[in-house]
Amino acid sequence: MVLKVTALKEVIFNKDPINAVSQQVLAKDPLKYMPAEKRLRTEGDFKPVMLLNLIGGSMPLVPLINKINGRTKRLKKSVVLEKKEQCIKLIAALLMKNTL
Repeated sequence: MVLKVTALKEVIFNKDPINAVSQQVLAKDPLKYMPAEKRLRTEGDFKPVMLLNLIGGSMPLVPLINKINGRTKRLKKSVVLEKKEQCIKLIAALLMKNTL
């Protein structure tokens, strides 16, 4: 084996971001969740249909416990509150942009 070194005259970096969509791994951008939505999805939202899984023995207990102690309800309220805050920030940014 012989070592061969090639000197480059110029290196050009593309400004296009490298992500899953540009590499065609995904067809469209993935959904981006707000922190409150992430917490709600992590904790799980109990649905009565989940009781059918009890027969098979694969029912998750965390959503049921959260439903009983009221955590799911609080998380849903925080999602609504966070969406309202985001709308208020957007309106404030638009008003500041128009006043300049």
